[in-house]
Amino acid sequence: MVSAPSTRRSPWAPELRSTLTVGALVVGLLLGGCTSPNSRSDSPPPPVESLPVRTSVEVCDAVAGRDSTAGAAVPVEEGAVRAWLCGDLGSVGLHHPMGHRGPREPLVYDVQSAVDKYQSLPKLDDLSCAGTQTVVFTLLLEYDDGREARVDGDLGACGMIGDGHTLSDEGGLFLEHVLGLWEAQRVAGYTYPEEEVGECATASLIRAAATEAVRGVWCSRDMAVETRGGGGSWLQGSPIPADVLHEISEEIGTATDPAPSDWNTEAFIMLEDQYGDAVALEWLGSRGYAFNDGGGRTAFVPSAELAAALTRLRQS
Repeated sequence: MVSAPSTRRSPWAPELRSTLTVGALVVGLLLGGCTSPNSRSDSPPPPVESLPVRTSVEVCDAVAGRDSTAGAAVPVEEGAVRAWLCGDLGSVGLHHPMGHRGPREPLVYDVQSAVDKYQSLPKLDDLSCAGTQTVVFTLLLEYDDGREARVDGDLGACGMIGDGHTLSDEGGLFLEHVLGLWEAQRVAGYTYPEEEVGECATASLIRAAATEAVRGVWCSRDMAVETRGGGGSWLQGSPIPADVLHEISEEIGTATDPAPSDWNTEAFIMLEDQYGDAVALEWLGSRGYAFNDGGGRTAFVPSAELAAALTRLRQS
């Protein structure tokens, strides 16, 4: 069964959305004989048995700890069978939730399209840029023979993107295309649902909608634990029960007022949708909460009953 497409979109290349939209992908997937370039089959592909079973946390921790310039970089070539997308989660410090988490499931659907897109980008002989870093991401491509090629991008530094052999300044275009492949995979039913909540994160490369949360947990700072970058480690506290999640979804859908600009560095509720994409519900003390699921930073003041329930969970 093909599920309804999500209306969420990545914010990285807004001007390109007219050429790569979930709607266009859905049309191709639903019309058997009139398919989009990314469509394949209505049945999930077989597992990639030639590759070891891995999790996104394992992959992205390894990516974050490995210098992309160390050793001989593997060039992006045809034949990749699985891909992982890592954000910049933890770039501030080990286990720090600031940054973006990539999808929790691997891409096994039309991985070649990601390779084709990278190879089609205009290449530069040199890319020097004075821009500041914003969202940093890595696409890790896996091959049957054990090779791994990585594409590193930085949307702030002039859209820098490269595999260690070639450079381009079309990072936003590439990331938008890759996220579209993940969303098409989900629409087609190629999902890898996880019942356990993921590591604390304030955002995902594919933004979750607060009204679609199926899991939630309080995340708080433990200053007694020294981490890379300082500032303590972030720990998961009480999970949010289903009835409280339902109340959050009911009430937060009417929130429209802009939120204060300050960020609470002590605690937040991480909400996850069915795919494990995250959105943070920042605790602002007596002022309530703030969140951003694609519509800008928005204030959320829960009802007295819901506020009391969330406080009890935070203090438990």
